[in-house]
Amino acid sequence: MNEKVKKELDLDLLEELEGQKQTNADRMRLHERVPIRTKLVLQPSSAMEAMKLRLQGLTCDLSMGGCRAVFPMGVMVGDVFRLQIELENHDLPVVFARCLRCRMINDTAFEAGFTFFTKIELDEDRYRKPRESADPLDLF
Repeated sequence: MNEKVKKELDLDLLEELEGQKQTNADRMRLHERVPIRTKLVLQPSSAMEAMKLRLQGLTCDLSMGGCRAVFPMGVMVGDVFRLQIELENHDLPVVFARCLRCRMINDTAFEAGFTFFTKIELDEDRYRKPRESADPLDLF
């Protein structure tokens, strides 16, 4: 491979990497994420299984179509859960959500991403700035 072709390939790869910046990924999202630290309770979606597991966690961010949260144990990717999100002065219904990803942060903390089956109404302007609160990992 001659030098000119190699340099062109390198430039193409650099342009591709540039396109993968976080700001570009954020623009492709369906809904804007709002950094919100608030409690949520996770239970299996099945009524028969709902009493077998009840995990309390803390959101990292929230949007009309999903959320990211931290829990003391991992949850199964692909499973459907009911989430009760507790926001100050904002009544949110219980939402059903599918876990899209779950990763271990440390021995006692797992971060999970969820997509809601129905959009929630969220006053994004009210929550645009992060409220003063502890790091989500401080919960565990």
